[in-house]
Amino acid sequence: MHPITYLNKFVLWHGNQLTLHNVIEATQIHKFKTLPSAVQTVVQTPVINIVACGLEDGSVVLLNLLYDEILFTFKMTQGAVNQISFLTDSNLGLSLMATSCKDSGVITLWDLNAKKIWAEMKKPHSGRQVTSVAFIPNEPVLVSSSEDDNSIKMWFFEKG
Repeated sequence: MHPITYLNKFVLWHGNQLTLHNVIEATQIHKFKTLPSAVQTVVQTPVINIVACGLEDGSVVLLNLLYDEILFTFKMTQGAVNQISFLTDSNLGLSLMATSCKDSGVITLWDLNAKKIWAEMKKPHSGRQVTSVAFIPNEPVLVSSSEDDNSIKMWFFEKG
């Protein structure tokens, strides 16, 4: 995963360990503190130096790369987190993070300001696995897909 503003650098992971590498010099620059469970996915947040790590135990860890510090952790009970995406549309007045557990078929929306679940979308693909979730940049739209039925769905968020 290539963090924004990190020139020629990538975050790699194996098991529950993240490392920062310089790809030009082919060197490991930093080994981050061990996370509580095996890493499934790492994505850039809308904030510089902050990444979200989806873990096998259902946790989502927001990690500050600059200070090697866990900012906070969210915990899902449905299983391993396979997808994470962030809402970047500021018109709703919300800071949302979407996560999914492939096997459970549930999409969870987290309110980052309140640090709690904002909503759960149970069986958004008729109980099938959720393969991918992604917010469209600068739009209040979440796109989800399922490889089980080869479907793509769009979810619109409106200010109420």
